[in-house]
Amino acid sequence: MGYRRCASHSSEDEFVYILEGEPVFVTNVGETAMRLGSCRFQGPLGQCAHLVNRTEREMVYLEIGDRDAVGTVIYPYDDLGKALAPDGSRVFVHKDGRPY
Repeated sequence: MGYRRCASHSSEDEFVYILEGEPVFVTNVGETAMRLGSCRFQGPLGQCAHLVNRTEREMVYLEIGDRDAVGTVIYPYDDLGKALAPDGSRVFVHKDGRPY
């Protein structure tokens, strides 16, 4: 069973291509069933997105992202975010901005 690590990117694009399994691509707008050869593009629309494996089969996928140096990432269901530190590195932070 998949976990709920839904991420919303401020300016980062991601592309997902399914190599094995039948995951579900879940956003805060809806769900899309996927299978071998399926692909999805998730641009920086402020939507929360993640893959969920609701089967016993292993899920294998290729995820490609541009890892924008200035973007932030928010995980709305977790007390977790990714932001830029003063030195320009990316750090994980609590929702209130405190670093982990």
